Amino acid sequence: RERAFVLAPLAEIVPSRRLPGTSETVLQLKRRIDDSLPAWMGVVNVTPDSFSDGGRWLKDDKPTTAQLELLDGNYIDIGGESTRPGAVDVDSETEWRRVAPVLEYLDQHFSGRLLRPKISIDTRSPTTAARAIEAGVSIVNDVSGFANRAMIEILAGSRCDLVLMHNLSVPADPSNVLPHDCDPLAVLRSWFGEHLEILERAGIARERVIIDPGIGFGKSAIQSLEIIDRARELMEFDCRVMFGHSRKSYLESMTKVPPSERDPETVAVSANLARRGVEILRVHALDLHRRFWRVYQRTA
Repeated sequence: RERAFVLAPLAEIVPSRRLPGTSETVLQLKRRIDDSLPAWMGVVNVTPDSFSDGGRWLKDDKPTTAQLELLDGNYIDIGGESTRPGAVDVDSETEWRRVAPVLEYLDQHFSGRLLRPKISIDTRSPTTAARAIEAGVSIVNDVSGFANRAMIEILAGSRCDLVLMHNLSVPADPSNVLPHDCDPLAVLRSWFGEHLEILERAGIARERVIIDPGIGFGKSAIQSLEIIDRARELMEFDCRVMFGHSRKSYLESMTKVPPSERDPETVAVSANLARRGVEILRVHALDLHRRFWRVYQRTA
C-alpha cells in the first residue's frame, strides 16, 4: 500500500515522475491517500506596512529564536515588499536591504542540518530574485504571475521552483475583482493553462511549478470561499497547489476581528484545504497549526 510519508518527499522533488508499474505520477498517487498531510509555509514579512504584521520582523533585522520556532516549517517565505491594498512600491535595493539579513541569518541557523526548510523569496523584482537565487533560495514566489519576461528568463536559467499566482492587480485592489457572475474556477483553469504553457516554452518544467489561486487578489469574499471549496479542481494540471489564505479579507464575512487576530479562523480554513488535498499551506501561525493538527489527526 502506498504511504504518504514515502510519497510526500518524492512529490516535492519529482511530482511528475511516473513510477514503474503505474500510469499515475507521484503527485497523483499522493493525492489518492487519505492520510496525506499538507506542507507548511511560514510567512516572514520584512516590511513596515504588511497588512497583518507590518513592522514585526523589521525591528531587529533578524528573527529571534522564538520567531524561528514559529516559522520552522517545510518552507519559509520571505518578502520585503507589501502587496496589501494601497501599498507603495519599493525599489529593488530597498527590498534587498530588508530581506538579505534574514536570508543570511536563516542560512547560518540551519547550517549543517540534514533536514532544513526550503527558503522562498516573495518578490516581483527580477533583480531581487537573481540575488536571492545566488544566496541559495529554493523557490521564487512572484505574486505578479511572472508578468515580467526578465523574471521568467532568470528562472529558466536556474534550478529553483516557482510559485505561479493568479492576480488581477498587484498590489491587490478591492475594486478590481472577477465579474460576480463568472465561474472563478473556470477563470483560474484557463489562466493557469495559458501561463503554464508560457513557462514550458521558456524551458521551465511543470514539475518545478507550484500554482496559487491568489486568494485576496482580484476575488470577492464569496469567490474566495468558492475557490477554497472547489480547491480539488486546481489539481488537473499535475502541479503542486498552494493556498495563501492566512488572515485575509475574505474572513471579514465571518469575523470582525483585525487581520492579526484571525489565526483561529485561518486554522479552520487550513483544515478544510488539507481535506481537499492541497499540498502547501502558506500561513502566519505555524505553531497554532501544529497544535491543531496533532489533535485533529488523533480524533478525525
